[in-house]
Amino acid sequence: MPKVLMLYVKNLVFLDGAIALLAPDLDIVAETARLSTHMATTHGERLAGDAGMDVAGFEADRSAIRAGFGIVDGDDSAPVTYRELRARRELIRKRLG
Repeated sequence: MPKVLMLYVKNLVFLDGAIALLAPDLDIVAETARLSTHMATTHGERLAGDAGMDVAGFEADRSAIRAGFGIVDGDDSAPVTYRELRARRELIRKRLG
């Protein structure tokens, strides 16, 4: 595996543990939307240019973010905490187990 990919995975594992310990009630969907919007407004022109896209009117799609986490039920504006995501993971693990 490329070193950059392994460092990325390592950072994701570290971030997962840090959020679980320090901020289990963090609204993951809201934070992901906030980060996406920040990246688009701060670095959007360069990222869009590299990807061949137009960033005019960018808005984070909360339903797509929720679907990315495997949450397709419920209200798209309802918060999804990290604690809830961990409970969903555990339920899936038990069902597959």
